[in-house]
Amino acid sequence: MPWPGSLEPPIHITVPAPIVVRTPVLLGIYGGLLTLDYVAFKFQNKLPLGKVPLRMALMSIHTTIPLVFASSSVGANLFFIAVPWFYVTYSSVIPVEKYSFREWLDSLQCLLLDASPEKRWLLATRKIPTLKLSKEEQYEARIKGVVRIVRGIGKLIIMKYLVDPLLPDPLSSVLTLPWLHPTSLLSTLLFGCKAYFFLGVADIGTGIQQMSLGVPSIDLFNSPMIASTPREFWSRRWNLYMQRLFHLLIFSPEQRIVDHHNTKKEDDQNKKKKIDQQIGVNRKLRGLSVFVTSGLYHEVLMLSLFRETTGENLLFFTLQGLMVLLEITLREKTGYRQDLSGWKRVIGFAGTWFNFALTGRIFMAPFLRYFSST
Repeated sequence: MPWPGSLEPPIHITVPAPIVVRTPVLLGIYGGLLTLDYVAFKFQNKLPLGKVPLRMALMSIHTTIPLVFASSSVGANLFFIAVPWFYVTYSSVIPVEKYSFREWLDSLQCLLLDASPEKRWLLATRKIPTLKLSKEEQYEARIKGVVRIVRGIGKLIIMKYLVDPLLPDPLSSVLTLPWLHPTSLLSTLLFGCKAYFFLGVADIGTGIQQMSLGVPSIDLFNSPMIASTPREFWSRRWNLYMQRLFHLLIFSPEQRIVDHHNTKKEDDQNKKKKIDQQIGVNRKLRGLSVFVTSGLYHEVLMLSLFRETTGENLLFFTLQGLMVLLEITLREKTGYRQDLSGWKRVIGFAGTWFNFALTGRIFMAPFLRYFSST
């Protein structure tokens, strides 16, 4: 049986080709689905389904539709898969009943706003009705939007003229090499760099939005290439949009309040300690579930975009979740909770990137096979 990350996938599940429709038609379909989502969340108290079953039902719809209908553009399909899923997930933790349809569409800014978690949560729960910014703050946000656009263009230029010429041809040839072969390790890191620079298109898009609206939003990335540990990479530097969404979903303010209340309710110190330990275990399991959920989401993306899935993205994210869990456990055992610095940071940086050079091949394999065959 082939190993994950080899030229032949260990698991190969395919689905039939979709019904190809024009992008404007697909836009109409998803516009109708978003309206359905809003109505369902708006009047969820009057529906026979509970909150969790309703969320699962809507997620099932948004998982099924891309498997049935698609446009001829992979980029458009990615947009239509990601945005509705993002809205459904976010809407499951905010009081949609307090929003008009237009306010609900705009509410995603509360998640991406460059502000404190407390202020974002007050805005999301409508305890602060609107975001008020001074003219100076709006001007500063627009300038940062222009800078973000320039940075995004710069990333695409670096990708095209510095990274792409170094990639193997065909792309999938790296999958025939031994795992520890220098070319395999280097190529895997280059593919990761290409993915990062390619997502400069997100900088351009969000930069245009920030320049137009004058509302400050966070960057998609926070210098991921200087991460010194897996936890730092995933929780503070890579895809901060998804990091915020998952953190809100898994570690919601309500859950933190419940945890805190349960701890304070006990007078006996030993019982307090046991509760604290249980809370810690629960947080670790919830954190690991974020990685597993992300892996499943990427498998759905593979199935929708490429009409096949191999389980490798799920394996990759599960491995990364276990790496982060190991780091947290070691820090707890040693009491070393501060950021790495000096020679420790250098060693941590090298170890982190060796981790990605070794395991990143599992993540990249489905993409390399697909784009080598097209």
